[in-house]
Amino acid sequence: MQTSYATQAEQHGLSRWLLPIIILTAFAIRLVVVCFTYRDLPYAEEYLSHPQFGGEMGWIARALASGHGFSSPYFPWSGPTANQPPLYPFLLSGVFRLLGIYTITSGFVILTLNSLFSAFTCIPVYFSAKYSLGARGAKVAAWVWAFYPFAIYFSAGRVWEYALTGLLFTTCFCIAQRIHHLANPLAWLGWGALCGVTALSNPAVLSTLPFLLALALYRVNHSHGHWLRNGALTTLAVIAVLTPWVVRNHSALGILCP
Repeated sequence: MQTSYATQAEQHGLSRWLLPIIILTAFAIRLVVVCFTYRDLPYAEEYLSHPQFGGEMGWIARALASGHGFSSPYFPWSGPTANQPPLYPFLLSGVFRLLGIYTITSGFVILTLNSLFSAFTCIPVYFSAKYSLGARGAKVAAWVWAFYPFAIYFSAGRVWEYALTGLLFTTCFCIAQRIHHLANPLAWLGWGALCGVTALSNPAVLSTLPFLLALALYRVNHSHGHWLRNGALTTLAVIAVLTPWVVRNHSALGILCP
C-alpha cells in the first residue's frame, strides 16, 4: 500500500514538471537553430535593403526606431502606412532602439524572442489538448509542438509575427474552450481584450472570433447563464482595443482604414 502511494506521488511529481521540461526543450531546440541563422539577417551582401530582416515589418520598425513614425513599409522612405498590423513592428522597433537597427545583436535578440514565444505556445497547446483529449493527448500534443519543424523554422529563422500570433491566438482558443464556466464579467472583458491584441498582431484571427464566441455563448445559454451580457462585453472589449489603431489610421492616412 505504501509502495502504491509512493508510486502515485512520484508520478504526480513527474507530471507536475513535465510541461516546464517540454517548454525548456522547445526553447533549447529553437535557440540552437537561432545560433545558425541570426548572422545571416543583417549582412546579406546581395540584399543591402535587408529584406530578410523582417521585410515590411523590419522596414516599419526601422522607421519607428529612426523617429519617422509608423511608416515606410518598403525600403524607400514613403510616409505613413497601415500596410502591416502594429504589434510586431513596435516590438521589433524596441529591439532596434536598444541594440541598433539591423545589427547582429538585434537579429539574435528578436529571433530569441520569437523562439520564446513559440516555446511558450506549448502551454495553451497542452491545456487545449487536455481539455479535449485528456492528459495523455495533452502530453503528445505539447511534445509534437516542441519538435514541429515548421514551428521551429518560423520562430528561429524568420523575423515576422508568426510566433507571437501563434502564442496569442492559441491562448485565445484555449480560453474559448473554458470561458463558459466563468460568470465573472471581467473574465469576458479580458478575453475580448486579448482577442483584440491578437488582431493587432495579425488581423486574420478576427475571422475566427465570431465562431469561438458563438460556441462559448451557446454553452453559457445552455447552462442558463448571462450569454447576451457576456457576448456584449467581449465584443466591446475587442472594439475598444482596436479603436485606437483605426483612429490613428484615419488621422495619418485621411481614410477609414480598420
